[in-house]
Parts: sequence; structure tokens; C-alpha cells
Amino acid sequence: MVYQQVLLTDSTQNPSRHAIDLENMALMKLQVGRVQESLADYEIAMEAHRSIGEVSEMSYSNIAEIAAMAGNLDRSKKYYDSAIATAKRRNNGNVLKDFYAAAAQVYRASQQLPVAMQMMDSALLYDARQDSAALLAKMHDIETQYGVQIKDEQLQVETATNAKRVTIIIGLIITLALGAIIAVLLLRRQKLKRLLSEYQLEQRLLRTQMEPHFIFNALTQLQHLIFSNNTEKSLRYLTQFSRLLRISLVNARESFVPLEKEIDALQSYLTLQQLNFEDRFSFDLDIYEGIRMKGC
Repeated sequence: MVYQQVLLTDSTQNPSRHAIDLENMALMKLQVGRVQESLADYEIAMEAHRSIGEVSEMSYSNIAEIAAMAGNLDRSKKYYDSAIATAKRRNNGNVLKDFYAAAAQVYRASQQLPVAMQMMDSALLYDARQDSAALLAKMHDIETQYGVQIKDEQLQVETATNAKRVTIIIGLIITLALGAIIAVLLLRRQKLKRLLSEYQLEQRLLRTQMEPHFIFNALTQLQHLIFSNNTEKSLRYLTQFSRLLRISLVNARESFVPLEKEIDALQSYLTLQQLNFEDRFSFDLDIYEGIRMKGC
């Protein structure tokens, strides 16, 4: 493609802008299913970032995700580890939960289950620390109450007459049975809560699979336009970006997205990329006339 050749050969532009353009080119190829080419282009973008010392945790996360999609799990693990380390070094706790959860899936696919469990535990620790404390407090109260009850029953057995011993023994058996049932229910509830947390994490990752690094790159591009005093293009870029973000947020809440909304989102995304590459490419959307859409 012409714009790809321009990006790879144009060394006169700002190095930071050049690195961002290379990332955007890699993401565009990923959107059309050219995963291996996307990974190769993103490696070039990472080298450009490293040359100016501007490698962010989101860039590491982006290429780790692409490497996993390309089936290169070893490279994906390496980049996720770098993303986590960079986020910790920059005290960016807001993204660590998602990084740990995504890395856990890659380690799981690599059959490194102990490491995968550690990663998932770290993700859950950032997501549900308060709920875990409340559950431990409730379990402690139940254990204390049950211990007092056992002591009372033992005292009754020791002081009871022979005539009441059978009744006490029956009561003890019933109490133990109830305690066992309560213990089983508590364990089952804890397991279900853990599975639910893992499922919710997976669903959020699926719904926002491309949002974090795309938003990061878009905001960086907008910042560059503002610093360049390009008011008109900044306003156009901000309008298209806010429209695409609104569509994405609305669609993320829906279990079924109509075709016209998908087309609207695609139109906004491609228009935004035109602005990124300064109209160095054009596009047309051809829709099969036999498809019936809302309002048609």
C-alpha cells in the first residue's frame, strides 16, 4: 500500500509521530485480519519507540495481544511481563487488573497453569479486594459461633443424665450435619464467586479488546494536532473520535448490535484513520442491496 511505503521511508517527520503512525498502520492491518503482518509492523513501531525512549505500558500490551492472536505465545508472555513491569514502575494501577487477566489467558494457553493462576489471583486482588475481606469476616463469625455451640453441647453431654444422653447425641449429630452442610455451601459459594469474577473479567476483556490502546493512540494523535496549532483538523479529529467512542460505549452494552450501527462505527473509524494519515488513502463502503436494515 502507498501509505505504508510512505511511513516506512519517511524519516523527516517527528520521531514520536512516526512511531504512532506505525502503530496505527499495524492496528489497521489487524482489523482486516492480517495478523502476522500486523505483528511485524508493530515490532517496527516498538523499535521506533525504543529509539526515542517512549515505550509505554499500553504499547507493550498492544503487541502482546497481537502476538497471542498470531499464535506466538512466548513473545506474547514476554511483552505482557514488560507491560506489567512498566505499569508498576509508573504506578499505573488502573490497567494492571486487565494486564494480569490477559496474561493469565496466555500462560494458560501455554500450559503454565501455576503461573496463570498467580496472574488471575493478582487480577482478582485488584478487582475484588473489599469483597474478599467481607467474606473472610463472615466466615470467621460463623466459625466462632459454631465453636461456642460445640462447647455448649459438650458441656450438656457431660452433665446430662443417662436418660437424656440419647437425645443429646441425636442433637449433636444433627448439629454436625448442619455444620457440614453450611461448610459445603460456603465453599460452593466461594467457588461460584471466583468463577463469576473470572467470567466477568473475560467478558470485559472481550468487549473492550481494542479500546485501551486505540484510545491511547487517538489521544496522543489529538495532543499532537493541538500542539501543532492545527485547530481545524483538531476539531474534525475530536468530533470523529468522540462519535466513535460514543458508538463503542453504546454497542458494548448491547448483546445484539444492528448492522447499521456496525456500519456507522466502521465509517467513523475509517474517517478517523483518514485524518491520521492525512488523507493518504480513500475508502468506499459497498453494502449488498438485498440486506434490509432499520430505516430502509
